[in-house]
Amino acid sequence: MFSRKLSIISLVLIVAIFLTITGNVVFFSKILDTSLSENLSYIASLFIWLFVVLATILLLISNRYSAKPILIIILFSSAMVSYFTNNYGTIFDENMIANMMATNWAESIDLLSFKLLLYVVVLGVIPSYWVYKVEIVHHRLAQEFWRRFKVFSSLIVIFVVITLVFFKSFTLLSKKYAYLRLYINPTYHLYAIGQTINAQFKTQRMSFKIIGEDARIDRDSQHKKLVVMIVGEAARADRFSLNGYQRLTNSLLAKESVLSFSQMSSCGTDTAYSLPCMFSSLGRSDYSHTQGKNMSNVLDETFA
Repeated sequence: MFSRKLSIISLVLIVAIFLTITGNVVFFSKILDTSLSENLSYIASLFIWLFVVLATILLLISNRYSAKPILIIILFSSAMVSYFTNNYGTIFDENMIANMMATNWAESIDLLSFKLLLYVVVLGVIPSYWVYKVEIVHHRLAQEFWRRFKVFSSLIVIFVVITLVFFKSFTLLSKKYAYLRLYINPTYHLYAIGQTINAQFKTQRMSFKIIGEDARIDRDSQHKKLVVMIVGEAARADRFSLNGYQRLTNSLLAKESVLSFSQMSSCGTDTAYSLPCMFSSLGRSDYSHTQGKNMSNVLDETFA
């Protein structure tokens, strides 16, 4: 079984089918919760459509040297994404990728579990080992080009036909249920990684903007004030007894003279995005990682 000979094209198509089946449980479950579930033929065609898109992408970046490393990396990343999406509903967009890059080892170790290990072994290790053991059959350049041309042509035809036949359903999906694209695995998290890398290069090309240079602090005042700021974005306001929640979740805080601003909201749900946004002058609607990193914030001005 493990010594079977396959061409790069066959290997890529097999892995693409595997990823489409195992990586999109949440995506299709959410599709079934929409009005699109009434058209079962569209659901079936959507699976083929996702496979075609993924297979095309993988074939474009796979050659005799890169095929196995790329497929193995994607298998492992898809396994990890599947675990967190299936169990926690996590969306791996640009913000989550940036948050992962900012996470330290101590935070990461808390996420380890037997179930995560099971996902990695079944969806990552076992198929990756199979990919590693497969002997790739190489063809002459002209023959390989012709084979790929036929496969690409077939994939494009299938893509166009499905899109045209179910055009109304795809239009509804792209407009009313556009958020569901965030659950497509591995296509969307690979796109998010690319966007994050692109944002890093864009940040390096931008000049740093200093704001509030006219701000002054009266340092001659005899009454010094010490401000201790404890910042976090993970707490849920609707679970605070200070805000009216029935269970006593803030027993110690309730004994102090504290004010609870119940109408406040964070910029996001992940540390790497939410915290810099809190101290930025851009505001929640206009803030982005790229702009935030290239503009001074309230902390810069306070401690300058």
